[in-house]
Amino acid sequence: MYAMCDTFIHMWGLTYSGLQYFICLKDLLLQFSKHTCFMHACVQCSNGHYACSECTKKLYKCPSCMEPVGKIRNLGLESLKVLCKFYDHGCPHGLLAYATKKTHEERCLFSTRDCPLQNCTFNGPLAHFKLHFMDCHSVKTLTFHYDVWFTLLLSVIDSYVLLHGDDDTFFLVRIHDQGFGKAIYVSSLLSSDLDEMFSYQLEVKFNQSRLTLVSVVQTHGYEEVNLDSMNFLLVPRYYFMNESFQVEVTIKHRM
Repeated sequence: MYAMCDTFIHMWGLTYSGLQYFICLKDLLLQFSKHTCFMHACVQCSNGHYACSECTKKLYKCPSCMEPVGKIRNLGLESLKVLCKFYDHGCPHGLLAYATKKTHEERCLFSTRDCPLQNCTFNGPLAHFKLHFMDCHSVKTLTFHYDVWFTLLLSVIDSYVLLHGDDDTFFLVRIHDQGFGKAIYVSSLLSSDLDEMFSYQLEVKFNQSRLTLVSVVQTHGYEEVNLDSMNFLLVPRYYFMNESFQVEVTIKHRM
């Protein structure tokens, strides 16, 4: 996209003011190439040429006819409906507003994902992950509600717990053995584009002591995780002298 625009700039021999205008046009074209314009209100000039409301902050005149833009809403484009790309895989949602399509597809239960556990070659829809984790990996699963505390009973041999939110979003509690204790954190099975959409809090109590972690949920694949660059709760080994310990958890929507 940018290479094409740069070619046009040299071909047309634009003046400084023309170049400034064209830089705005470059940004507009790039936004459309990323499909973000339809997340904003659509406006048009008096001749019917349209742009999104964010782009009109840079383009004060219509690129096609140089008429002013920004006052006439194009409700037809704003109400554009499209199918989820996983419709043929069984997604029941049918037509979606274009502005919500990307977010929906990132969380769609019929989107196909790789299993995040090491040495597993499973690839399938999110809707099958719960049974896959239980049957193939013997991983504990738990359904939870947002903004409500719940308890995980972990044994010293647990490495994962699959959490199933009441909006059908999946999270993975990961437990890494550090020799002197356990490093615990929550990751998402969503796309990394949606990182930091959720936050969580972990609490572990022992006698009169309490350990707490408050952090955002991030996406981690099955690759080796570098704990040096992430937040986790470190639970000392003496907290689970009885071969098990409890972790209090709450997960919240941040947006």
